[in-house]
Amino acid sequence: MDSSLYFKSATDKDGNSLSYNQLTNIKDQVDTSKPGSYQVFYQNGISSEEGSVERILNVNVLPKLTLIVPTSNDFGSYKLGSATPILPWNHNNSIWVENNSNDGWNLTASLSGVTDGLENYIMNSGRLLKDNNLIAHSVSTGKINISDDWSVNKGLYIDYSNAKELRKDKAVLSWSLTPSTKGISE
Repeated sequence: MDSSLYFKSATDKDGNSLSYNQLTNIKDQVDTSKPGSYQVFYQNGISSEEGSVERILNVNVLPKLTLIVPTSNDFGSYKLGSATPILPWNHNNSIWVENNSNDGWNLTASLSGVTDGLENYIMNSGRLLKDNNLIAHSVSTGKINISDDWSVNKGLYIDYSNAKELRKDKAVLSWSLTPSTKGISE
């Protein structure tokens, strides 16, 4: 981190302005590649006998991307032959992405440990998840609830309209949150 970016002003014992280059004993241990709390120490360049002043800047480095997903989701049950074969995502199980950078991101999902055939019923916005694993993408910063507006044909859901036999399905959804490479060229 360039500690000069956070320097506002300093003065000597007579009140004369000092530039950043006139400061001494600047201690900067900030590692912007590792989330955590760090301190930057600035000193006005005067010996302690002459009235040196030290200031400490607390710096919090946030992770660039954070994904928060529920540990489980129960889509509910469907009675074979009933009029509503769609089992939507449980709205109590929100999926959140927090973006603390100005970069875009992609959220994908895939199935593992799946009951045989479930991949033919779990949908993502009108298409089978196995054919459409991109759940969301954005360049927005801050904390975003991805599943907030999921409904019958939007987001993840199960569609048993083609089921011909009783099913008892289970699977593990594996999530992947990655920085977007859209727009990057060599």
